[in-house]
Amino acid sequence: MTTSRRDLHNLTAWLADLANLTAGTVPLPDAKAKIATIASGLAEEYPPAAFNRTSLLHVARQCKFFPSYGELTTHLTAWWNDNRPVLPALPAPYQHIPTPERARPTTEGLQSIRELVAENDAFLHAQHDALYNRAPEQTSAGQQRPAPLLTRAQLNAEYAKAGIKGPHIA
Repeated sequence: MTTSRRDLHNLTAWLADLANLTAGTVPLPDAKAKIATIASGLAEEYPPAAFNRTSLLHVARQCKFFPSYGELTTHLTAWWNDNRPVLPALPAPYQHIPTPERARPTTEGLQSIRELVAENDAFLHAQHDALYNRAPEQTSAGQQRPAPLLTRAQLNAEYAKAGIKGPHIA
């Protein structure tokens, strides 16, 4: 679980308050080191919402001295399991509704679809040719065909004609 700097600060303050509420004889530098170590471990196991005044008092009531990590997590887990926020209910699972069976298409309907596909195909080819400034070649049946690809030699010659240093692929 990732924690923000603010959440880690709040958790450290929560542990310092716990140290003040429980009796202890640990020197301040040792307590600070212990709090920092415990804070990083708790931040990985619990969400920030687990560290509030109510949880602090619950854990402090269970401990005579500043608790070890294991003792602290035992008491905090018990409190968190009883007091964690209620999660919203999951939505109902997806119910697949079968598609009703359709009637077979008529001959006129199929012809209409073929015409629409042909119109769209012609439009897309015209857009492609216009975009790339190609003059389409005509086939014997009057259909348009894209210009043939250049060979490597032709490509090198076109580069040279344009004054561009090409790849000069052999």
